[in-house]
Amino acid sequence: MSAPAPAVQLLLLPAHQGAGIGAAQQPAGLLPRWHAVYGDPCVAQHDWQRPRSGDWQIQLEQAVLHSQRPVALLAEGLGCQLVARWAQHSRHARRVLAALLLAPLDVETEQYQHQLPSWQPMARTRLPFVSQLLLPRPMAGAPLQRMQQMAAHWGSSLRWLDEEHGEGQGAQQPAAQLGPLRLALQELLASVAAALPGQGAHRPTD
Repeated sequence: MSAPAPAVQLLLLPAHQGAGIGAAQQPAGLLPRWHAVYGDPCVAQHDWQRPRSGDWQIQLEQAVLHSQRPVALLAEGLGCQLVARWAQHSRHARRVLAALLLAPLDVETEQYQHQLPSWQPMARTRLPFVSQLLLPRPMAGAPLQRMQQMAAHWGSSLRWLDEEHGEGQGAQQPAAQLGPLRLALQELLASVAAALPGQGAHRPTD
């Protein structure tokens, strides 16, 4: 039987570039849906279309410092690059127990070199906490190789996002659609539970 997950403050670091009216003020991807279902806070910044690395790092630093519990990070897309850049410079990165990194954005492609200049170059320092890079299927060839390189730089394990856990009856419900991500987070936190013996589980990973 696996150990219970530690009691942590989960911080969400969403993907950038929301869609639709007011897109500059809206994050994209799965994590806004996670926030709506489970209530964990998103670390916000001012422009989701062209976020500035320094501004977002300051917001993450403040969120970590204000937490009364050890922190876990759930990041997607550009949010994964935020984790790597922040951890490279912050004196408080040791407050983080673990990070789950969903489909990191490759900021070094030609498109993003021009669109996201403050994110160049990509951080290549090993993360000072347990981390796992979560990949959606299908992925192969050069994109997969880039993900493998990021995992190697950051010292992260690799895992496929198991979409089978989101299928079947009720799969159209938001909580069911988040099932594979929730399972991955649950197992990652269980792997570091020994760091906080005797603590209860974080609600979304029960």
